[in-house]
Amino acid sequence: MSPNDRLFMHGWAYNGPVLKPKVLWASDQKPRKDHSAPDWLTATEYEDVDKVAAAKVRQLAQLMRLSRHTCVYSGAGISASAVGQVSRSPTSSNDRCPFPWAQTPHLWLVLHTALSD
Repeated sequence: MSPNDRLFMHGWAYNGPVLKPKVLWASDQKPRKDHSAPDWLTATEYEDVDKVAAAKVRQLAQLMRLSRHTCVYSGAGISASAVGQVSRSPTSSNDRCPFPWAQTPHLWLVLHTALSD
């Protein structure tokens, strides 16, 4: 999907209101200095507006109710807020990590799964 696509910030399957997210922090720099990234990708942080967030939660809940066995692959973002991410964000810091074991780079990758019957 192209960054110019109207569903780029929401995903192919999203069927709620298509509104732009709020910019929480704007940046013209790459997200991390130790990884390459396409030119359009910056460290800017976004948050869905309330109508969009509510629609996404409703859609996810509907999908979860239909599923008999669910595996959630969340990506790194869900653990980053818990262990302190290494992005360029002014809100990111290893100093606030409450888990000493998570300071070790090889343990930063956390697999999150959820199973439902």
